[in-house]
Amino acid sequence: MYHDAVSSLLAAGFNSGPYQVLLVIHLLTAGFGFGGAAMTAFATRRAINDALEDSPESNEPAHPAAAAVAQRSNHYVLTRFADASVYVAGLTGLAAVLLDNRWNFRQCWVTIGFVLYFTWVALAHGAVRPTTQKLIAALDAGGSERRAVGRLLRRWRAFDAISSLVIVAAIAVMVTKPGL
Repeated sequence: MYHDAVSSLLAAGFNSGPYQVLLVIHLLTAGFGFGGAAMTAFATRRAINDALEDSPESNEPAHPAAAAVAQRSNHYVLTRFADASVYVAGLTGLAAVLLDNRWNFRQCWVTIGFVLYFTWVALAHGAVRPTTQKLIAALDAGGSERRAVGRLLRRWRAFDAISSLVIVAAIAVMVTKPGL
């Protein structure tokens, strides 16, 4: 049974049922994963701005515990749910390229799309997530650690903005398919 399912998927063309199912899974997981990443960033940004309400000039939260809770909650959603969807979106995108002879890696939009995908994954795991964890620790800590909050907050905002731009660029490439 497993062999039959794999065989029918490998024989799938653009208009076939299996390919269409793959495409739907790709679109749903991309929307949930990248959308979830964007929404947790917006929610975190809002919570931090609320925590900064009393001291925006110092760029240090007046309510660090509230900011830490928001960061921790959004980080949990992102790392437990959105990440899995992003990985499935990447795998189903790869499968779609490999299974449909209309798409290949010599096409500009496919290559750019995957470069943007891996750029986002690298940013998420190499910059945004580590900075988020350091920011949570600094918000939870008192004394000298608290001085790092402003610097970490600026760094997190910059990495988050770049990450969001990469997502928007990837969506634009997938929709417009430049060079096709």
